[in-house]
Amino acid sequence: MKKDFLVGLTVSMAALSCVAIVAASLWRDKTDAKTSVLGLEVDENGLFSLGTYPQSVLSDGCDYLVPHLDAITTPNEHGYLEFQGSEYVRVVATPNSANTVKFNNGETIIPGGTYYFKVEPIKWRVLDAAKGLLLCEDILDAAGYNPATPEWEQSPIRYQLNEYFLDTAFESDEEPMIKHSIITESGVSTELHLFHLSRNDYATNSYGFDTMFGSADPDRVAKTSEYARAIGLYSATNTNATRYFTRSVMGSQTIAPILISETGTYTTYASGGHVPGIRPAIYLQEPTPAT
Repeated sequence: MKKDFLVGLTVSMAALSCVAIVAASLWRDKTDAKTSVLGLEVDENGLFSLGTYPQSVLSDGCDYLVPHLDAITTPNEHGYLEFQGSEYVRVVATPNSANTVKFNNGETIIPGGTYYFKVEPIKWRVLDAAKGLLLCEDILDAAGYNPATPEWEQSPIRYQLNEYFLDTAFESDEEPMIKHSIITESGVSTELHLFHLSRNDYATNSYGFDTMFGSADPDRVAKTSEYARAIGLYSATNTNATRYFTRSVMGSQTIAPILISETGTYTTYASGGHVPGIRPAIYLQEPTPAT
């Protein structure tokens, strides 16, 4: 079911590397980084780890793994290749043709080239420690967007996040940590585990964002994973940043989803343009006190 769900959508999911690599982020240098969320510890960069997803390409120092991974023909339930306690995904690269797309080490991603990505922990930025509101730090995959249903309550992205991504990224013992939240947009309420932030959320100062909608806010900028670049998500040449969806729309007759651009400004989606990424947010359940 997981694989069938995204058939016909613009791109699929997955990516990572042999060594644990924490993607750099401008936000990590902020002096007000949270130290915990709902009593759960975050790392030295103020990020919380929950779930896993393909992100970094297998590094040169891990070439010895390639023959072993080449020999694996049967993936696990998530579609990943398992070897020595780690998970990987094999990808035939289809990088975006708009510019020269590179991995973090500067190597150009070759269209049609076969690469392996390691499945690694997903990092979440803490927006509201008291309420347990978290935002995915990086753009891990592209959105399955349908221009015919731009409104959030009907969007295929909702189902992508709450079926494919939820099932793929989180183990059965992790899903209960994510609150089933009621999310309201344009007067319509939906009950979801994962969601996109609204336009107004991205202008909320207490979340760490600039309150000016039109400003190029570096704290709204999000970078793509190496896996996302390999499967075709547009990535700015010098920054590896990309545009991503909010759950808000603009307009009355011609409705267009509002995006955050690769420079941290607001923009709208134009049909035929670069497919934006997904950037899920979640509310954590408050941990049950030990008895």
